[in-house]
Amino acid sequence: MSITIAIKSPITGTDNVILERTIDCELIIATYQDQLNINVEKYFTNLQHIEIYRCLDTGYRFYYPFNLEGDSNFYEALQDIPWYYVDWKWEFNLASKLISNSDRVLEVGSGRGAFLRHLKERGITATGLELNEQAIQSAQSIGLDMRNQTIQECSVLQSGHYDVVCSFQVAEHISHVRSFIQASVDALRVGGKLIICVPNNDSFVRHESVWITNMPPHHMGLWGKAALQNLENVFPLNLEKIYTEPLTTYAWYYYLQTQQLLAKLPNHRVVQRVARIGVSVLRSPSLKILPLCAPFIPGHSILAVYKKISRDAQLSTAEECMAL
Repeated sequence: MSITIAIKSPITGTDNVILERTIDCELIIATYQDQLNINVEKYFTNLQHIEIYRCLDTGYRFYYPFNLEGDSNFYEALQDIPWYYVDWKWEFNLASKLISNSDRVLEVGSGRGAFLRHLKERGITATGLELNEQAIQSAQSIGLDMRNQTIQECSVLQSGHYDVVCSFQVAEHISHVRSFIQASVDALRVGGKLIICVPNNDSFVRHESVWITNMPPHHMGLWGKAALQNLENVFPLNLEKIYTEPLTTYAWYYYLQTQQLLAKLPNHRVVQRVARIGVSVLRSPSLKILPLCAPFIPGHSILAVYKKISRDAQLSTAEECMAL
């Protein structure tokens, strides 16, 4: 006798979801090995395929099963890749402009502490949460307040304490993401600001059937503008603004590749070599072609800014929407 399992949205907890796609596990394993030299077989034990579902209430897309998240060994392997950690990002610059010098700030998933260090230099009181013990020790050695805590633990100990809670490129790694977002909201005072930055799956990456770092065990969720907008229908939040990163120089080649412009050319080594030289020319800073085009092409990341509201205000807003 077979048992049917109801797949539930990690955001809403309801089964109002639809299956979008299945992906062969052997393809994922082989691509991680070929592109990143990382063996991920153990994460897909006894699985032939994984699935992508979409939450019909929010538009959030997620991988299933939920137990595919990478562990510390996986992320240690990623640390050896030169491009994986970048000291300064588009979202850091933007978030910094949204934070006042008097704000008490909590960063969830601080990594090596680049953003915390920037806030400290501005004289801002900031705390970081991180689970990588090596990163914590390194941050503490230069005077940063970084703690080995989950946001769920922190929100219990410091409920309503912070003016700003931010996370950069974190939420997409978490399968049961509702608890993560709720705890982030709980740590905020009413009227405080929640800043969430995630990879933008409305951008050029949506054209790539196997973008390996956008798959388990690395990513467990696929965020886009609609999903970020609809968080205010689930949590006591008012969306203030969504910002989309313009296409960056490093992503220009991948953008052309995912648009299949290169793939349409004859598969001849000379033709392909000339095409790649052409792409390099287009990327040349001296020609300034990319800066002219980039503002009109969505890039890698998308950032949402919310204001925490009271539960009473959230219920009032929901009742008004139902009346309409």
